[in-house]
Amino acid sequence: MEERCVVVGVLVENPQKNLLQVYDILNEFREIVKGQITLPGFLEHQTAIALITYATTDEIGALNGKLGRIEQVKVKSVIPK
Repeated sequence: MEERCVVVGVLVENPQKNLLQVYDILNEFREIVKGQITLPGFLEHQTAIALITYATTDEIGALNGKLGRIEQVKVKSVIPK
């Protein structure tokens, strides 16, 4: 399967409760994450994370799936054709 550059946006509500779980998952996928920008306190009680990844669609799906299972975490990816 072909690897491609994918941008992943993560919005973490109630970061005091959920951010450690998010970082544990990002550490698990550290091989595909090439860049990360974290905006703590993006909005009141929210943290925004932007990831630049280089991976297959299966790997991105696995990352999104794990992050999406965390309560109060929203994930969206931009995958080029």
